[in-house]
Amino acid sequence: ILWIIFTDDVILLFGFDENVASIGRDYVTVTIFADWIRGLDEAYHGLLDVVEREVWSMSIGIAHDVIANVFILVLFLLKEDATLQEAGYIQVGCGVVFIIFNCWYTVRKGWVNRFLGGMLGSFTWTDNRKAYWTVFKTALPLSLGQLLAYGEWEILTIFAAFLGKAELATWGILGELWETFEELTEGIADAGEVRCSYHLGAGDPGLARISSYKSVLLGMTMGSILTSIVFILGEDLAVWLTPDPTLQHMIADLLPLVGLGNVVLTAGTVSWALVGAQARYRLATFVAFICSWCVTTPLAAISTYVLNWNLEGMVAAVVVGYSLTGTALIYILLRSDWDRLATHIVTVNQREDEELERERMQMLGDDLSSDGESVR
Repeated sequence: ILWIIFTDDVILLFGFDENVASIGRDYVTVTIFADWIRGLDEAYHGLLDVVEREVWSMSIGIAHDVIANVFILVLFLLKEDATLQEAGYIQVGCGVVFIIFNCWYTVRKGWVNRFLGGMLGSFTWTDNRKAYWTVFKTALPLSLGQLLAYGEWEILTIFAAFLGKAELATWGILGELWETFEELTEGIADAGEVRCSYHLGAGDPGLARISSYKSVLLGMTMGSILTSIVFILGEDLAVWLTPDPTLQHMIADLLPLVGLGNVVLTAGTVSWALVGAQARYRLATFVAFICSWCVTTPLAAISTYVLNWNLEGMVAAVVVGYSLTGTALIYILLRSDWDRLATHIVTVNQREDEELERERMQMLGDDLSSDGESVR
């Protein structure tokens, strides 16, 4: 609601006119619901990943994105006066259709049926306070980390707006390119996180350590390959991203720094997930916070407002911040006491299992008591 209310003011703050602000408000009014649907969809896909249905999760996700983009492309090709708001309606419609189909199909196949009682059978907070509290403790640093990451990028967007409208547009395009790189490497990070946490929970610190190191190596290898592809494409990539010659020139000049940043971004992303798999999300979030808000943001502000550099200064600040984040998290991984971590996680899991069993027995006893009173 706040985003819908203040969309006009934010767009005007970036130096655009009332017409652009009106277009942005109309688009946000629709796509805010698409974002809400996407959040539900991502949570359900996370459940599918846990029950080892990641192939189906990936397939239905790709189908969703491809079909939605094809519909939007057809809209703009066939309708000359098509608007962003109409594209937003397509995003919302595809999101609703695919999340309903995904839920129906997975329930029909029986993949998530054993979780339906917990998801739909009860909405009270008193059934399992321990489970709720565990989820909250894990989700809080994760949410804070996402907020800090995207908050930093929005602050840098304000810096780009100070440099000019062309710089702002270029920064927005680079943001989408960087997000694409991040999505490609998050799969490796998620897989490494699952394997590391699995081995630690099974009391096997040796395999947890090896899988972590191999995940970092695989992630950096993938980042290097993607960077090589970016360097090979060169100016052609800039032409694909925008038809404006000025923006093409600015993007082409920034691609070398973006490619370098992608390698260190991959290292930081994978390492952050692996430190989190050690049940140390708070530490990982703290490191990311320090490097982001105490290094990247100040350097970008100095390069913009003091030295009056162009976007290369801001991109260089981002690369420095990502480099420090990746270096610090890799150092934490290398210095980790894997035996102690495995023992701690196994102990915590056993204690939680015992508490859950006691709660189930207590609930069973209460139900039997209620049934006995009813019979009397």
